[in-house]
Amino acid sequence: MLVGLILRGVAFEYRFKSVRSRRLWDAAFFGGSTLAAMCQGMVLGAVVQGGEMVGEMFAVFFVCAVGVDAGRADSAWGGV
Repeated sequence: MLVGLILRGVAFEYRFKSVRSRRLWDAAFFGGSTLAAMCQGMVLGAVVQGGEMVGEMFAVFFVCAVGVDAGRADSAWGGV
């Protein structure tokens, strides 16, 4: 999520300063926004599913079907 938010911020800043690579920064902004929203939804899905979120078990809950579906839904709705 942090990478997505950083990418989004950098793309937002450089898009207006760039003339030739504006489309590249538009794509980076889109990718960063989608990644951040997807991660928020996946974390929400993992929390809703329940269970202890410690160590390696967090990764299992993070990538489970409920987390991925929640991430896709959150991305489609434009983020939380």
